[in-house]
Amino acid sequence: MKKEVESHMSEEISDVYRTIEESTQRVSDIRMANAEQEDVESRRNNIILYRVLESDSTLAEDRNKDDNRFCKHFLFGLNIGIVEEDIRKIIRLGKKIFRQCLHRGQFSYSLEAGI
Repeated sequence: MKKEVESHMSEEISDVYRTIEESTQRVSDIRMANAEQEDVESRRNNIILYRVLESDSTLAEDRNKDDNRFCKHFLFGLNIGIVEEDIRKIIRLGKKIFRQCLHRGQFSYSLEAGI
């Protein structure tokens, strides 16, 4: 009798363990699908502008202000109903490589990605 009870309990525990594993896998799959959907949603309204001239300013803060000014002027000029609150973040892609101009002694730059 004791062996029968132990066997039955063992089967029940195995069933519970299997159910927990299946549930954990489903939760993991759902989380992954949600993360992918959130990633798509976060990029859905992105706008990429190519070949925008870079500022000649040497300070990063001034270059960022110039980029912000250009983007706002460009987007507002399209007259598509964008207001300043719609613009959350402006990012310039690519890395600058500074090199010394031999003939002037001034610094110039080019994008690593190459324009």
